[in-house]
Amino acid sequence: MYLPMAVGAILVTVIVGPGMNWNYRRHAKKLGIIVDKTKKMNLTNFPIEKVRLQIALPLLLLSVAVVLCRGWITAITQISKKYVH
Repeated sequence: MYLPMAVGAILVTVIVGPGMNWNYRRHAKKLGIIVDKTKKMNLTNFPIEKVRLQIALPLLLLSVAVVLCRGWITAITQISKKYVH
C-alpha cells in the first residue's frame, strides 16, 4: 500500500508543478502581466484561485474515477471468487 502512494506522490509533483506554472504563465500573458521570477509580483487583480482550480479539479476528478474503478474491480473480483468456489 505504501509503494503506490509514494509513486503517486512523486508523479503528482512532476505533473502538477509544471502544470500550475504553465497555467499561471498563460493567465498572466492573457492579462498582460510580465512574469519575473526575481521580483515579487502584485497579484491583486490576478485570478489565482481560478488558475489553481483549473489544474486541481481535473486531477481530483481523475483520482476519484481511479479509486471508484479500483473499488469496483475489487468488488467484482470478490463476488466472482465467491461463486466460483
